[in-house]
Amino acid sequence: MRTDYDSLYGRDYFAHAAGRTSFQPDFHATLHDFACRHGLTGLLDLAAGNGTLAARMAGLGLPARSFDYRG
Repeated sequence: MRTDYDSLYGRDYFAHAAGRTSFQPDFHATLHDFACRHGLTGLLDLAAGNGTLAARMAGLGLPARSFDYRG
């Protein structure tokens, strides 16, 4: 069975709006600390919404890219 993500997360999904996120405010710092401890050199955020997480990670010095399909 295929999940119909368009019906679950429409174009007006709150995390797609600029500056909005679907994660806790301190999550990016925790993720950055984890990446540094484990020697990770980048982040790929799939189903990224508006790309806020990747932008925040890049701002902390961890190269990051986001991808979100909006059909």
